Amino acid sequence: MKNLKGKRAILYRRVSTTKQKEKGGSLNSQKDQLRSFCYKNEIQIIQEFEEDFSAKDFNRPAWSNLEKYAKKNYKKIDFVLVVHWDRFSRNTLGSLLTEDTLTKLNIELNCINHWIDHSDPNQRFMLLVNFGIAEVDNRMRSQKVKMGMRQGRKEGRWNVSQPFGYIPGRDGLGKTLMKVDPEKGKLLKKLFEIYSSGNYSQSEILKIKSFKSLKLTKSSLSRILKNKIYAGYIDIPAYEDEPKQTIKGLHEPITDLVTFNKIQNLINVRSSFRQKPKSFDKKLFLRGFLKCSKCGRNLTGSASTSKTGKKHYYYHCSSTNKCGERHRAELVNNKFDQFLKKFQIKPEIKKLFIEILRSQFSELETEKFSQIKMIENDIKKIKNNQDVLLDKLICGTINDIIYDKKNTEYVNKINELNVELSNLEDYE
Repeated sequence: MKNLKGKRAILYRRVSTTKQKEKGGSLNSQKDQLRSFCYKNEIQIIQEFEEDFSAKDFNRPAWSNLEKYAKKNYKKIDFVLVVHWDRFSRNTLGSLLTEDTLTKLNIELNCINHWIDHSDPNQRFMLLVNFGIAEVDNRMRSQKVKMGMRQGRKEGRWNVSQPFGYIPGRDGLGKTLMKVDPEKGKLLKKLFEIYSSGNYSQSEILKIKSFKSLKLTKSSLSRILKNKIYAGYIDIPAYEDEPKQTIKGLHEPITDLVTFNKIQNLINVRSSFRQKPKSFDKKLFLRGFLKCSKCGRNLTGSASTSKTGKKHYYYHCSSTNKCGERHRAELVNNKFDQFLKKFQIKPEIKKLFIEILRSQFSELETEKFSQIKMIENDIKKIKNNQDVLLDKLICGTINDIIYDKKNTEYVNKINELNVELSNLEDYE
């Protein structure tokens, strides 16, 4: 190392997270080492910069300020000093480009614990090695974190930010295990149950007063209703040779699987349940059935608000037709009701109709119980197949990948059959 007496330097120190900065140990250590080096070698400290930011690139606040300062005061600066090369950067290409930028300003970048003589080609090679080691180390750390998180998911632990309705938590071993939010969890459970009935649309759910405190939007509600994590299941994305998997999570579900699957059928318009038509209004129940006396088209209906704030309902022709046809809905509905009362069903016809209904219902009941028995038998067969599959895994006849793939098929089929079973049991 050449004589550094009288040289001028900027000191740069960095940690990766705010938590490390708050603890202060690493930054204080870097500060002490850098200042001690400068004092020992009689180097003048021009300016100091520190931050908590990732070194994957140079889009860092303090480093940006350092560069601006260096470009403005480059004639007064000889060095930019760091404690270790990984404090400077963990990106090889970015390191080379940034080091070149400083060199063009006649500012030398160096590390007090692994000093490089930039005039020696052999040591320049070591600079490249140090840049590369920092990036490789960062990638290895990143891979370890990813694999650790993936393994956590395989164990059934949701280890990223908690979905709405859950809060951070730990199990008895101190491992990550999210918990149901005591207040939001109860409301979400009720929300799932109400929506699964098929009697409410998502827009109507949002208008229910008891759910207002959740502050849901239409998009957030839709995401919640489709997220299987609320039924206790976790998706593990495909990775390299491993296929995508869905496993049972260790966390407490907010809704049961049957209710969740009912909701998916409702959303995909595959269930026998149907939402209430959005256009239906009890005060305008004849809307679409009445004809305009002038143009012959169907009358629509709407409410008109008076100066007092009271709503009055009318059947009218579309405004685009300009027919001017308009009738008070209350009067029209009453006339229609009076018209229906003129019809009387003869006692013998009523008796016959009741017998037809009874016969029809009896046939449907018999068919329903037959279907229930058939589905229960199918579920029993699949569960037996699962037991056989597990025996083959234990004996080594099949590997884990084949077992997971086939068992997932069995689980999905059982879920579908349980939904069918639930729909049949709700028949009454």
